[in-house]
Amino acid sequence: MSMSHYANTAWVATAETLEKFLPSAWKKFTDVLGDVSVNEFCQACQLDHDLDVSDVRKNEIAKAWKEFVSTFMAATTVSGEGLTITPRYHEDGERGDDISGGFFEIDGMEELTPAGEKYHGLFQRAYWVTYG
Repeated sequence: MSMSHYANTAWVATAETLEKFLPSAWKKFTDVLGDVSVNEFCQACQLDHDLDVSDVRKNEIAKAWKEFVSTFMAATTVSGEGLTITPRYHEDGERGDDISGGFFEIDGMEELTPAGEKYHGLFQRAYWVTYG
């Protein structure tokens, strides 16, 4: 099997976007993260690796993330449909990539659900290339 470049695209939000969009919920989540960076959190989620913290902290972080996801879904729900959010990570962004490091993929924007129509100006569509 040969190695090749693959094009990727997604609607994404940065940590800064989420901080502006849901300031109190984002602060609550990042306060629980503590010394774990958003980049480290996203990388651990993307690669399905454990964070280098105690099991108690892992559970606290997982609970805080689930709460943020619920708040995000509720905040973006329009006509009964909301957007979903998933932590992602793209290492070493290349020239031309719109992202590098941790980011959050937003689902529900592509078909422009009522929620997608309402929030399409808040989140951006990003492009990047992976090699594998």
